[in-house]
Amino acid sequence: MERKLIEENLKYFDLIKGDLPQFRPVIQAVWDAYETLGLGDFDNDVWAELRDQGPESIISHYRSELTRDMAATGIRNSAMKSALLADTEKPIEQLRQALSKAKAFRPTIYREFNELLELGQISILDGEITISDQDAETIKEKHCRIYLDSDEAYRLYGIFESARHVYEELVAFNIESKKLWADGFSFSVFDSFVVDKHIEPRVSAGAIKGLIRQSKYNRDR
Repeated sequence: MERKLIEENLKYFDLIKGDLPQFRPVIQAVWDAYETLGLGDFDNDVWAELRDQGPESIISHYRSELTRDMAATGIRNSAMKSALLADTEKPIEQLRQALSKAKAFRPTIYREFNELLELGQISILDGEITISDQDAETIKEKHCRIYLDSDEAYRLYGIFESARHVYEELVAFNIESKKLWADGFSFSVFDSFVVDKHIEPRVSAGAIKGLIRQSKYNRDR
């Protein structure tokens, strides 16, 4: 079954994208904490690893680097080693805390559309915290696009399309009949259908009679 795109509302993308400024401080805190470890630049690969897999692999690498650097000093005295390593756990704790806050962060919004930008939809590109083209595509696919992707969906969409065409004919008829239904057009159209106790829809003969009477009255005025 071929997926068919039937709607793409980019207004939702613009709303979600507007959450980014609120995320920047918490991501910057992770960035700053990582750079304290002295393991190189904070790029998108590092960010993705921290965000998706947690800090353990990076912490392990940090500790391996400390062990190697300590061995390179040639210091054998355990007391001196302990003194030199005394503050090395502090950057690790700062990274853990910053990452925990970033993962728990939710932006404050004032809008009817309640979907939020997610941490996994934010990248580090050219030294900037931003939404990449791939991030944008992910957001649009998740929140802005509606597809037909099953026999049931195709059938239901076809039924509603048929109903739309009928409705358009009724609109045209209403105009030709000098606003047969006046200002309550939409409600009058649906009032012309009834559902009986067997859940079977039928046209209300009484409603049709009344509408035709109203049409005659409008023309004779």
